[in-house]
Amino acid sequence: MLYGILAILASVVIGLLLHIAVLLVTTVTLFVASVIAAKFRKVFTKMEAGKKV
Repeated sequence: MLYGILAILASVVIGLLLHIAVLLVTTVTLFVASVIAAKFRKVFTKMEAGKKV
């Protein structure tokens, strides 16, 4: 999750430099959120199957 925050902060800086901050930050935030959701979904699937997490 720390890498996600760093990626979003980096996108803010790069977006401000390239004058596309809103689009870039929104895109990176959605991407990071989908990666985090996929990780949690994988763990939840294992828990539902009764496997040790």
